[in-house]
Amino acid sequence: MLLRLRATAPSCGTGNQVCFASGWLDRLAPPLPEEAAVPENPREYFVRLLGKVVNSTGAEQASAWVVTGQSRSCLGTVGKAMGATEEATGRDGAAQPAEGKKHSPSGCGRSDVSSIAVSVPLQGGALLKLVVDRVPAENSVQAREKLEETAREASEAAYWAHATLKALEEKRTLLGLVAASREFTSSLELSEVLDRVASQVRRTLEAKLVSILLEQQGMLQLAAADGAPQAYLTRGPLPVAGTVAGKVLQSGLPVVIEDVRREPGFLSANLAAREGLCTLVCLPLRGRRRNLGVLNVYTGEPRRFEPQQVEALGMLGQLSAAAIENAALYREALEAGEHLRESEKLAALGRLSAGFAHEIKNPLNTIAVLLYAMRQQAAEDPQTLADLQVIESEIRRLTLLVDQFLDFARPKPPKFCRQDVSEIVEETLLLVRAQAAREGIRLVWRVRERAALVWADGAQLKQVFLNLALNAMQAMPGGGTLTVAVQRRNGGVIVEFTDTGPGMSPEIRRRIFEPFFTTRRGGHGLGLAISLRIVENHSGRLWLDSQPGRGTTATVWLPA
Repeated sequence: MLLRLRATAPSCGTGNQVCFASGWLDRLAPPLPEEAAVPENPREYFVRLLGKVVNSTGAEQASAWVVTGQSRSCLGTVGKAMGATEEATGRDGAAQPAEGKKHSPSGCGRSDVSSIAVSVPLQGGALLKLVVDRVPAENSVQAREKLEETAREASEAAYWAHATLKALEEKRTLLGLVAASREFTSSLELSEVLDRVASQVRRTLEAKLVSILLEQQGMLQLAAADGAPQAYLTRGPLPVAGTVAGKVLQSGLPVVIEDVRREPGFLSANLAAREGLCTLVCLPLRGRRRNLGVLNVYTGEPRRFEPQQVEALGMLGQLSAAAIENAALYREALEAGEHLRESEKLAALGRLSAGFAHEIKNPLNTIAVLLYAMRQQAAEDPQTLADLQVIESEIRRLTLLVDQFLDFARPKPPKFCRQDVSEIVEETLLLVRAQAAREGIRLVWRVRERAALVWADGAQLKQVFLNLALNAMQAMPGGGTLTVAVQRRNGGVIVEFTDTGPGMSPEIRRRIFEPFFTTRRGGHGLGLAISLRIVENHSGRLWLDSQPGRGTTATVWLPA
């Protein structure tokens, strides 16, 4: 059945309908002539047409194709083998019979059967190709004549059917992009966003499997998947080097593989064969500063993706990357807010505690003065003198703790001047050299920058370096090696203190800069907290790299 259409201006829908401008439709398909014979339903029209061809020629199967350059699109397929007509999927890349191919005798007792194809030109340089398969030899001439007649009659309808189907497919893709953008912005929880991206992309493209791989520490980790079998979910991370996904991540360009099962070097070819995965479109997730990962789209049948389709999918990948980055920023904002609230609590507690510490220090000074007088009076009593020495030692320890606490609660502003970091490190190593020799620790000094100049408070930097050196030595009670290096890197000066101690567990490393957290008996837990604050007041960074059994490296970076 044909519907006579006249070229008229498109009108806007109401309610849930979508209104598209006429310029958008013009880009999807050429303008209709004043009157054109267009199938009301292109696929149903060609299925009926091909059914007549099958009945009149005795063929087992008939199909209609539109061929444009290297691309071909199936308008319909009808076959007797299924006992009824079958409508083709319409996806590009479906199997196409070869013209003139001879077949061996079939199980129905027919012999000398072949495939016949006829092509007629369409507007715009395309071709309409009608193919009949397994035609009895006695019907071959009649079949060719019938095909030629049918092709001429259906050429105009085929042209507009092809344009209509392409327009509908692009419309569905664009509507899918609109729906996807709404889905992506409906949540700011990262895991929920990833799941929604995978689900929406799969629905939009009618794909068999969609997965999102994010780059983490040089590996591509599975972050979300929709339609994935258990074997795919448990296959582990993929390396960046030597993989299709890694190539897309590094280049930032999409890759289309028509059949991954036959692609040389494809790591998951066996898995794809078992699970029925065929065509792969691998899209980069381009963030603002770097590529975040890749979006994999697998189809269950061979499908040809046109360049404009891949471009539209690239837009989908960019939407996905933006949603992922927004969710990550939201999470960082929540963490920053929580950190700010904790900082405010600590600041208030610090101010309160500093007042207490100051009040405690005054009586400690009084006790120290009286203790000195008592030692003079007890000079002839060894037992009393020994007791007083213990008391004096404990008073010194309490005084040191109060001084450190005051330094942390009320830090002194640095007095900046031009300083040579290498000289400060050398002076620090001179202070610990004797203790290192007593404890069997070898000091290795590797200076790569003799004049490593920075703006800094030399006394405060020496306090930081001394604390890091002492911590490293205390981590090696049985002896070891402490290596100190100074070099220029990343626009500044880096100082590294590396020990050969037992290292730290991830749990300890996460808490190591917390005030009053210590793993050493008799420690106060303020040394690293004070050092971190000093370095941050110099606009620098302080961090620790450590693994159990592999020692620890404390690194200070200062802007040059």
